[in-house]
Amino acid sequence: MRQILVTYLLVTGIGGAIVVAAPTLVILGYMFLILPGFLMSLLPTAFLYGAIFALAWFPLHGHVGDVVAAVIAALFTAAVVYAAPIPGNRATEARYRTEIADDMVPATPVVLAGHLRIDHVTAQDRKQVDAALASRARSGGKLSAGAIQRLDQKCDDLCMALLFQDGVESVTVSADNSGDARTLAAEAATFRLVERTGASCVTLVPRALSWSLLTGWPDALPALRNYWKLRLSTDRCLVRVPTRTVHDVQIVASSLVAPLPAKPGRYGKVLLGPRAIDVQRLEIFDGAGRRLLRQTGARPQRVTQPLKYTPSGSMENFHFDWAAGKIGHRDRNDFAMVPLLERHAGLDLSVDSAGLAGGIRDELAAVLADPARVVEKPTADM
Repeated sequence: MRQILVTYLLVTGIGGAIVVAAPTLVILGYMFLILPGFLMSLLPTAFLYGAIFALAWFPLHGHVGDVVAAVIAALFTAAVVYAAPIPGNRATEARYRTEIADDMVPATPVVLAGHLRIDHVTAQDRKQVDAALASRARSGGKLSAGAIQRLDQKCDDLCMALLFQDGVESVTVSADNSGDARTLAAEAATFRLVERTGASCVTLVPRALSWSLLTGWPDALPALRNYWKLRLSTDRCLVRVPTRTVHDVQIVASSLVAPLPAKPGRYGKVLLGPRAIDVQRLEIFDGAGRRLLRQTGARPQRVTQPLKYTPSGSMENFHFDWAAGKIGHRDRNDFAMVPLLERHAGLDLSVDSAGLAGGIRDELAAVLADPARVVEKPTADM
């Protein structure tokens, strides 16, 4: 049995090391007859189990015989692969409970009025942001695509929806990649809707983007966008004004990793320790900084029992990792921020479809009667 065990460890160890170093081989194996890919995906786990088995069998077999040693080693292996994930899983679950512990909703709906501020906060290392800004300065203002997300802020769907709320005077849009919404980003921008007073009006074109973090937009979002365009083509102008630093209400939409990584791209998957948690969070503060609402959607993962080292990821980032399952029931994939704003902050996303259709027909008729208006009103593109 000694020779069989040594051979098994050599085959699975060498094979496992190869597929972990070059996981695309598993994809190729699945593409050709499926079975080769399946067998290759098992190699790292097979070596792991064999190595644990060998740790118990080799010291014992000389004293109790091969068979008894094999039974004891098998029980030892089962105990280890079931028990090893427990400490890390408990720590991860504690992190998860901590993240949702302070969630609350207001007793009465928050009033969205006055000067509002929207913060989109993500969890990239601040050094990456500073490097991107320095790169833009060195290149005379040019910035490569993807170097920094939303560096120059524009009025997106939430911004437009808030500006059309009764009582809202301005909306400041800010984005911060350091995981901190306390400081207004240097790239923040403030927008207002003003009445169209002259024959022409230089209006900004809103950014038709519901931003991936702000999920849960109603099916009527395209109609809402058309309504905003219609208003910007008839009686309103969207303008950018000097950035405000004082606001009556602050809405913070966050996409974080808890805890934040010490180095860019590293999220704490070290051996079997506690795992970092992907978090989406919506918070609302008043002008004095008092929290009025906090709701969290988290995606914590527990290492599965028994322990397995398996392939995961998509074609772009295919790799081997400890097999993991979900903890809790508040999955960030099901976390929708827009309905929370409707329910607890009175965000009005209703639209009169019949009136909208009539308004669009009238505006198109006016444009056809006076083609010069297309140049003056770039938003008449419905």
